[in-house]
Amino acid sequence: MFTVIPMYREILFALSFLATIAACKKQKEEVQESETKPITYLPYIPLKLEDLNEFQQPGAGNWDVAGNVYADRHSPNSLTASNGTGILTSLPANDKNANLLTKLSHGDIDLEMDFMMPKGSNSGVLLQSRYEVQLSDSWLKGSLTPEDCGGIAPDGKKKAFPGSAPAEGASKAPGLWQHLKISFKAPRFDPTGKKVADARFVEVVLNGVQVQKDVVVPTPTQSAPYTDEQALAPLMLQGDQGPVAFKNIRYKVYDAAPILVQNVHYKLFEGRHYTLDAWRHLPPAKTGKADSLSHLLGEEDEVLVLEGQMETPREGDYLFKTSAGGPVWLVIDDSVVVENGNSRDYNRFFYGKTSLSRGKHNFRLAYSNSDKSLSLEYEGPGRPWTVLTTPASLRRTGEVAPLALLVEEEPVMQRGFLLHQSAPKPYAASIGIPGGVNYAYDLNAQGLLNIWHGKYIDVSNMWRERGETQLEIPLGASLQLPGLPTLAVLKGRDTAWPAAIGPDDNTYTDRGYRLTPDGLPVFFYTLNKTEVEDFLQPTPDKTGLTREISLRSHQPAGQLYCLLGSGSAIEKLPNGSYAIDNKSYYLEDLQASGASPTIRQVSNGQYQLLLPLNPKTKTAKVKYSIIW
Repeated sequence: MFTVIPMYREILFALSFLATIAACKKQKEEVQESETKPITYLPYIPLKLEDLNEFQQPGAGNWDVAGNVYADRHSPNSLTASNGTGILTSLPANDKNANLLTKLSHGDIDLEMDFMMPKGSNSGVLLQSRYEVQLSDSWLKGSLTPEDCGGIAPDGKKKAFPGSAPAEGASKAPGLWQHLKISFKAPRFDPTGKKVADARFVEVVLNGVQVQKDVVVPTPTQSAPYTDEQALAPLMLQGDQGPVAFKNIRYKVYDAAPILVQNVHYKLFEGRHYTLDAWRHLPPAKTGKADSLSHLLGEEDEVLVLEGQMETPREGDYLFKTSAGGPVWLVIDDSVVVENGNSRDYNRFFYGKTSLSRGKHNFRLAYSNSDKSLSLEYEGPGRPWTVLTTPASLRRTGEVAPLALLVEEEPVMQRGFLLHQSAPKPYAASIGIPGGVNYAYDLNAQGLLNIWHGKYIDVSNMWRERGETQLEIPLGASLQLPGLPTLAVLKGRDTAWPAAIGPDDNTYTDRGYRLTPDGLPVFFYTLNKTEVEDFLQPTPDKTGLTREISLRSHQPAGQLYCLLGSGSAIEKLPNGSYAIDNKSYYLEDLQASGASPTIRQVSNGQYQLLLPLNPKTKTAKVKYSIIW
C-alpha cells in the first residue's frame, strides 16, 4: 500500500483537502477566463543561425547549420542533420575538428540555449573562451563529477580549481533538446591591468534545476585555448570532442552604469488610501529630504510619497517591478509605469515597462503602508536586475528549508496543489516510485501533469502556507506536460480537443483509484458509457513510465479518441517512436489494438498525436512508454 511518513500523513491530507475545497470556485473561473501574461523580463538578443556569420572562421568543416537533427538514443555518437537553418551542428568526422568562437566579445552575460547530446557524446560552453560549463551525456547517472553535464571543468592541473560537480543530475535522454541557462560575471581588472576579482558563475540552470551557484573560477579551465584572462572575450562552443547540436542561443550582455536616483524628497499622509493621489487634499503629516528609497521613512497606516529624479545612462526600454505590503504606484514623467492593484502580497511582483531617453526623469513612488514592505527593481539596456530600494525596506519572511517527502521501499502518493502552467491545480496527485521515477496526475481532468526523475516532492509549503500557495513541488528536472484530458468524444478528427475541465461540469463519472499489490494506483472513471482504467508504472530499466489504458464500452454514443501527446512539434522518428513537443520526450512501443495514430495541427499552432478508438469494440487497450 502507499506509504507516507507517519507524522506527515493526516496533517497533509487535511490541509490539502481544505485547500482543494477553497480553490474549486477559483479554478472554474480560470477555466472560463484567460489572463494576459505580464512582461517579466526584457528580450534577449538572439544569435542568428541562418549561417555561420555570427562566428569567427571555424577553421574546420565540422560546423554547419541545419533545419532538423536526429540522434537515436540507443546509438553512440549518432547525430544526423537535415537541410535548413536555425540549428547549429558539429559533426566531427576526422582529427581536424575545431571549436567555434563567436564574433561577439562579452564580459558579464546572461546566456541561454537549447542543446542536444547524442549517446556518449561530449561538448562544452566556454564563457570568454576560458571558463567551461560541461555538456555531456549524463542521463540518469548516479555519482556526478565536474566532467558531467552542468559541471564546471577544473583547471588543467586541478590545483588552483578542482572543478565543481553539478548539484544534482538533471540531464535528459540522448537525442532530446535540453535547456541551459548561465549567469556569468567576468573577472575584474584595475586600471593597470591587475586582476582584482575572479570570474564567477552566479548560477547554472540545467533543464530548470539550479546545478551551480556562486562558483568562483580563479583560472581558465582545462579545455580553454587561452591561459590568460581578459575583461572581454568571445564565447566558445566546443566541437572537437563529439557530435552536438545547439539552437535558440540568446544572450544579454551587461556593461551599463546604474540609474542614479537624485534629489529625493518625501511626504507622509495619514491613513490608508487605495487610489493614486486620493490624499492630495490632505496636509502632509511630515516632509523632508531622503538619501534612499525605503518605507522606513514612514509608519504603518501612512502613505509615503517619494519624489525626485532618475538619471538613466542609456536610451531604451526599462522594465520595473515592485512588491509591496499595500498599494503602490511608480510614476515617471507623469505616467504610471507600474502599480500592484492594491495587493498586500509582498512576495508577489508586479511589472511595468516604459521607454526612457538618456538623461534625467522626474519620478514619484507612492506607497500606502499596510504591511511594512516595499521593493522596487529595474532592468534596462545593458543593465541586469538592480534594486533601487534599500535592503531594509523589504520585509523578509524566514526562509524555510525544503521538506522532502521521501520514497523508500514502497510507492508514495500525495494529493494537494501543484503549480502547472502558472496556475495551481487543486486536484493533483503526485506519485513517487522507488527507483526515482515520479509523475503527477490530474484527478479532475484524468490526465498527466508532470513527469520527473530523481527525488520526489518538497512539501514545506504545505506546512507553512494556506490556500493556493500550499503547494507540493516536484524535486528534480520536472517535465511539464500540457495537462489535457487523455480521452474525449469528438464529432470528427478536426474537432477541438477539450482544453480544460471545470470541477462543476466534469463529464467523467465514477472516478477514483485502486491500488495494485505493489502499491501503484490504477485510476478509473467512466466516459461516454466507457469504463476506463489508467495505469502507469516504471519501465523495466526505470528510464521512464509505461502507461496502459484499458477500456470497456457499453453502447457508447460518439467517437472516442485518445490523446497520446501534444506540443509545438511531433515527429515520427526513423526507429518508429515519436518525439513529442519538439523533442521534449519520447513516446515508444505503442500498442493500440490495431488502431493507428495521426498527427494533426490545431488552431493555436500546436500539434496533437491522436488515436481513434473503434466504437464497435467492447474492449480495447492502449499501451506505450514515455521516456525523457
